Amino acid sequence: MTDDQSYEAALSKLDALPSDDVRSPDMPTEEAVNEGEKVAQLLIEHADAFAKIGFDMAIAKQLQQAAGALRVADAKWLACWGEQKESRRLWSEKSPQGYALRDEMLAAFTYALRKDAAVLKQVRRIRAGRTHSDMIQDLRDITELGKKHAALLADININAGKLEQCAAMADELGTLYAKVFADGSDNEALDIRNRAFTWMRMLQQEVVDAAEYVLRDDPDTLRRFYSEYRRRQYRDNQEPATVETPAAA
Repeated sequence: MTDDQSYEAALSKLDALPSDDVRSPDMPTEEAVNEGEKVAQLLIEHADAFAKIGFDMAIAKQLQQAAGALRVADAKWLACWGEQKESRRLWSEKSPQGYALRDEMLAAFTYALRKDAAVLKQVRRIRAGRTHSDMIQDLRDITELGKKHAALLADININAGKLEQCAAMADELGTLYAKVFADGSDNEALDIRNRAFTWMRMLQQEVVDAAEYVLRDDPDTLRRFYSEYRRRQYRDNQEPATVETPAAA
């Protein structure tokens, strides 16, 4: 089974995990995946010992599936996060242009349509918006209002190209706004990544618990089931800091 197939097959299991049990990785994801795959392989290698206590050997395949699902889920989340980051950058760059274009057009409308009180009332209503979503809608409203009064706008050299610019800006900013403020795909991808990690660690812990029993008289083999990453972390935290002393004169 490929990693992508493992991911698709695991989705229903991941969704069924209680939200209170879900936790984010406490180590680099790739190291977690490698350790999950290692424990699955060790379980297969020592199947006879585990079989003596009636251990469910199907967990080996489940653990391999969970590791593959975690690898894909992490990649999907990183892709979403990168896209979200780029969308935020573009929004920061483009939204001031949207506000400037809106204000420019409202000023032009106010002058070009100054003799039409009813239309000026519409202009004031457009100007009243204050939020980002208001600004995007304002550009759309400006486009439609401008088409109805194209002749008066042309008198002050505001042509159809300016209205097309408003429409294009509204579409572009509308798409960015949805990605930055309303999409939520990065949060969903992160949740799936965390669920994949949680499921893998639950399976891994079942194996380790059983290994501590069946391999209790074989500490060297048992040691291989434990997390090398945590062992390194513990060792690094226990090592005393090096203190440099001046060289003897």
